[in-house]
Amino acid sequence: MVQLKSLSESVLTPSGKKWFFERAKGDFNTQVRKSTNSQKLKSEFPPKKRFTKELLAKYYCAWGDAPYLVKKGGEKVFRTFIEDIEPEKEAGKEINREFYEHLIAKIILFRTMEEVYGQGKNAIGQLRSATVPYAISAIYLWAKEFEGKFSLEVIWKQEALNVEFKKYLKQLLVLMNDLIKIYSLSDDYGEFSKKEELWEVIKSSSELNEFMNSDLSIKMLSNS
Repeated sequence: MVQLKSLSESVLTPSGKKWFFERAKGDFNTQVRKSTNSQKLKSEFPPKKRFTKELLAKYYCAWGDAPYLVKKGGEKVFRTFIEDIEPEKEAGKEINREFYEHLIAKIILFRTMEEVYGQGKNAIGQLRSATVPYAISAIYLWAKEFEGKFSLEVIWKQEALNVEFKKYLKQLLVLMNDLIKIYSLSDDYGEFSKKEELWEVIKSSSELNEFMNSDLSIKMLSNS
């Protein structure tokens, strides 16, 4: 966490901006109170350019093969994140600039997909907190299969997703929202989406495989 905080304070995005990592609860508000120019600080770090350690764990773990853990949220997903980057482990991740850039790309991807899914009357459905991580896991799995691979570096460099890709994401989110309802063994879809068995059924389903192996998906997920 200390290393990530240091990186957030030193690494500039391609447009010359920074992100604010709120390592401790209330950290940003404390900085605002201490600042001699609080408005400038708020302008420099709007909510979309800030993230907490709890959100960090969610965004990080969504890029993997366990979206049901992301849905559980809280301490469970944070513990998974910490275990994955544990330096004492043989497979522990090195918290360096590349790790940080990829992390920001994952945040951009996750938050953009939340925007595409929508809220309220204009939303795809009522399952955004499950559909988004499930869709990201599908991208993670299938992108590895396609030549060129889906590139987090591209997202970092562009600092956004293009219109064409957003349209593709909406199709994927609509499908995933439907699949969660179709394959859930409970009417409480949100709760059942916390179960690994749902993800295992969905990722092997003919509907998802047909979509993810389509020419459109191959084109969209071969962007490097």
